[in-house]
Amino acid sequence: EIPKRDWSSDVCSSDLFDPQTRIYALDNQVSLAHLAIGNVRYVVSGLPMAAPGLHEVSVPPAQEQLGVAPASMSEKLLHYGKKLDQAWNGFSVYVYRLDETLPRAFGARGSLVVDDDAPLEFFADMVGRHALQRLTVVRQSNSRPLDGSTAGVTVSSIAKTDNGYEARIDAAEGGVVVFNVPFTPFWYATADGRPCPAVPVNMIHTAVPVPPGITVVSLDYRRPLLRERLLEAARAWLN
Repeated sequence: EIPKRDWSSDVCSSDLFDPQTRIYALDNQVSLAHLAIGNVRYVVSGLPMAAPGLHEVSVPPAQEQLGVAPASMSEKLLHYGKKLDQAWNGFSVYVYRLDETLPRAFGARGSLVVDDDAPLEFFADMVGRHALQRLTVVRQSNSRPLDGSTAGVTVSSIAKTDNGYEARIDAAEGGVVVFNVPFTPFWYATADGRPCPAVPVNMIHTAVPVPPGITVVSLDYRRPLLRERLLEAARAWLN
């Protein structure tokens, strides 16, 4: 059973904030694994943070650092005075880098199928445990297009297009290209110009299975306009 985090506790409780160092424990507030899975490379914060795998890139000058949870009246006056000044003049921030993040597109190394009736917490935990190894975690009802796929895809480049993304790949044996973008039914996937399925995986990724020899995989966002739907309905009615 997956333990559920209690979000009702005070933000300065001991498991979120160290009163001695005045540093927030980021990994007790969010899952760094899920951030990395979602292609998040840097974390920007107005407050100091720490967590395993989180590396400091830059910090504000000492005179701009707010600190947190002032205790005495003089500390409170200094704290809120700084906040007022920074609200007016702007302020520097803390910048942190995550150890490892998944790229915008990559080749899947395998697939894990989760029952449709499995709780969302269990599904999210499976994603957090396995997606960084470039596995696809997929619901049973969505898994058929990925059946029998091999781990034979290497992505050489990824480019943004007007309506989506285009990945250039090496897929001598075929496999699955995973785009690090949320799934929507309006994604139209093609492999060397031929239509192919787009599958929701890892909660926030879109997977495209490709046959051997494919060199270019594209995702294009194609959402019909209302007038197009009305015209289509009118034609169907007239026929």
